Amino acid sequence: MNTLHELSNTEKSKSTANRVLALAKKTSAEIAVLATLATGLGACGSETESGEAKEPLSPETQVAQIVDNYIKDPENNPLPEGVEIVEVTIKDGDGSQSAGERIIAEQQKSGNFSNADANNARSTSAATSINLSRSIESDGKGAMHPGDTAYVAVGRINGDKLIDVANLRLERKAED
Repeated sequence: MNTLHELSNTEKSKSTANRVLALAKKTSAEIAVLATLATGLGACGSETESGEAKEPLSPETQVAQIVDNYIKDPENNPLPEGVEIVEVTIKDGDGSQSAGERIIAEQQKSGNFSNADANNARSTSAATSINLSRSIESDGKGAMHPGDTAYVAVGRINGDKLIDVANLRLERKAED
């Protein structure tokens, strides 16, 4: 039987999850991912305070953690073997998920992505789109601009059978 403390934590988790789900229904996927990360649901540990096992991390969260570790320290946290880093030139009107979407569309057209790969890649691209936003914020120049380069990882990043697309960083077009 749950103790009052455990029940209280369970109710808080459900309440937070319900708020995130409500937000997802009202906003875009990118905002929902950011909300999930902000509430801590995307970075939960594997055990509760009482030592009970929790559900495993979602594939999106696994990929986001691997990519975050890579960005912080690529020498000690390399991307898995076979993962390619692809350069995507930003076009007018692109947003933080546009580079990943372009890669997914190209890979589907060429037959390299199944529908399951494409759906998974959209999720992992959305979960890591914050990395491009961080690049934009760090240089103080505002939104992405045509000619900027997005660096995107493509491959089996978290070791499952599906192909992931993960946004790594944005490099500004050289000023002329």
